Amino acid sequence: MAYYAVYNTETSALYSIGTVLADPLPVWASTLEYAERPVGVWDAASKTFSTSIHRKTKFTRLEFLRRMTADERIAIRASTNGYVIDFLDLLAVAEYISISDPTTIGGVNALAGLGLIEQVRAEELLS
Repeated sequence: MAYYAVYNTETSALYSIGTVLADPLPVWASTLEYAERPVGVWDAASKTFSTSIHRKTKFTRLEFLRRMTADERIAIRASTNGYVIDFLDLLAVAEYISISDPTTIGGVNALAGLGLIEQVRAEELLS
């Protein structure tokens, strides 16, 4: 039995997965055929299903700060270092925190370099 993934031709957004296709297909639709039911997460860019585990790389400010311990947050806020203050200001105005952003990477590594968090914790925060 064949399975079909129906997706929007223009946006590549997945519309449905099933064994039956509309006849005729809507003008906006394209299909991919599979021998078995596809599993995983649809990736619109490659028009494939991925079963790999995707790690989260963007966090709200609260989510990011909660990744730290209370003792770490207190030590960081108590710092009078200009780079730490600047990093905290940037975190405060960001819509989200991306752990792949160079500013985030530099800021977290600076926290470790200044001894406000352990290096292993910096690596955990950025992974």
